[in-house]
Amino acid sequence: MKKLRKKSKEALEFIKSVRKSGKNILFVGTKVQAKKLISEFAEASGVPFVNERWLGGTFTNFKVIRKKELAILSITRRCLRKVNSKIYPNLNR
Repeated sequence: MKKLRKKSKEALEFIKSVRKSGKNILFVGTKVQAKKLISEFAEASGVPFVNERWLGGTFTNFKVIRKKELAILSITRRCLRKVNSKIYPNLNR
């Protein structure tokens, strides 16, 4: 138990030093046993965390997800322009 406490403090100090250098850390722990511990540890160190459902592949497929997100935003903007041009035909003139 003493070793766990010591290592936990070391980990917390490491996380704080990473945060001070301007880098981000994300804690992910969705198992029932880890939820409370993850939230407490993350809040103590001031980092974001996920302790509920995590969408698998978010890290490994980030480029694909981001590309699809940008495509959806582009389509949404085009649709809004069309709607606005029909509602306000003289707006762009």
